[in-house]
Amino acid sequence: MRILGFSRKWSKLNQDKFTTFRYPRKDSYRGMDWHGGEDVQIVYRPRHEHEVLGVAKIISKETKQCQMITDIEAIADGFQEVGEMMDFLGLPVGYEWINKLTLRWIERQACV
Repeated sequence: MRILGFSRKWSKLNQDKFTTFRYPRKDSYRGMDWHGGEDVQIVYRPRHEHEVLGVAKIISKETKQCQMITDIEAIADGFQEVGEMMDFLGLPVGYEWINKLTLRWIERQACV
């Protein structure tokens, strides 16, 4: 099971169903990108001593151009508006596409 990490304990993680935006994986050309129906382990601080928050299922994946993300989507993702989200993501040059993942908790192992 792959890890889907968060650097903040967003309030959205308290919802049964939530969305997040992720860049396509570098190995996506080999079919290794995120997939609908995939179970993922949700962790806080994945690159440090991480805390397992639980397991969620990706119920949908929508690939979209970054400039098409709306304020409504950014707010649902935990930001004040889309500009703040783009600053947080630090969009690198050449990244025009991003995955919008919708997840549903299967089990929660820690209080968010």
